[in-house]
Amino acid sequence: MFDFIFDNIQFREKMDHLHGVHLWILHADKIPPHIGISVDGHYFSLKAKGKDESVAIKSMLQVIDKKKISTVLIQLKSNLTFEQVRIEYSKFERAFDIETSCLVPIKNCLNAPISIQKLSELLHFLQDEDQLLSVFGLHLINEYKGIKSYTIDEIQQRIEKLNDVEGKNNLS
Repeated sequence: MFDFIFDNIQFREKMDHLHGVHLWILHADKIPPHIGISVDGHYFSLKAKGKDESVAIKSMLQVIDKKKISTVLIQLKSNLTFEQVRIEYSKFERAFDIETSCLVPIKNCLNAPISIQKLSELLHFLQDEDQLLSVFGLHLINEYKGIKSYTIDEIQQRIEKLNDVEGKNNLS
């Protein structure tokens, strides 16, 4: 069961560069996937162990390729600037719970409704606003269709699990 199905994924072996604003869906086949955003060659993401701020896209693409991470990259019609994204991410320390998930700063950057709590809801919003330009897939199986159905509780449980693991690592 899917909460969002992509119409036209351009499957790629590799991507060397990206221009414009992109929504990154990492571990796209997992429940829940992880998301980030890039603008002007810089990647941002909020994680349980902190955040990625202004990471070079080339570095991210190398990690994805090396680890064979199933990834969807969505080019957006957006005038979002590096400075706007940098300021938004400066407001967060890390993902603690559903109120500070990886989705929250992205949703804020894209002026999406506060009521959106899941990636699929953000994608439907962006689709309705005609903001999706192109969809690229890296390290996906050919049968990949879209974002699997999951609940808010599953997001919260995943964040808690990642925070528990991180906490245990910090104690050792």
